Amino acid sequence: MTLRVRLTGVTLADAPSINRWKNDAQIQALSSDTSSVESVTATENRILRWQASDPEDIVHFAVRLTADDTLLGFCHLAEIDSPNQRCKLGIVLGEPSTWGQGFGRETVSCLLEQAQSRGLTRVIAEVYADNARSARLFERAGFQLEGRLRASVFRVDHWVDELVYAWLAPERIAESSARATLGSE
Repeated sequence: MTLRVRLTGVTLADAPSINRWKNDAQIQALSSDTSSVESVTATENRILRWQASDPEDIVHFAVRLTADDTLLGFCHLAEIDSPNQRCKLGIVLGEPSTWGQGFGRETVSCLLEQAQSRGLTRVIAEVYADNARSARLFERAGFQLEGRLRASVFRVDHWVDELVYAWLAPERIAESSARATLGSE
């Protein structure tokens, strides 16, 4: 299957779009980024920090259309724990006009490939309980709901639960099933 998106490095040329998305109240409400208004210079500095990040801990990507390189959003693999083969992912598709068209699922697929190429076999995604679109995205991408963190995040004037989803690589599922079978004998 040919994907319509691809992951690339984030560049300073991406700063104006990322800045617009970081300052968009609707996008902030859906993501864990609750920072105050950010200047373009602050976004450029953020991108420089992303570029200087230790890839053993976190890797940042730009999400681009394969056809014409248009920037759709940004994402990352974070809290990389190589000994335990796990990490968390985060994704922001910044253009609401592209939402609901499968770009999120394709981006998650690309992120899972990146995780597996690094030997990571468990990927966690945390979603605000009131973000039904993201919950559906992860469920459709093969993630399973593992739990609910009650009143986990304070947003504006109320507490919000977070849903914890996880994806396991097929080999990790097989190994886990085999161990469970051995343990029950």
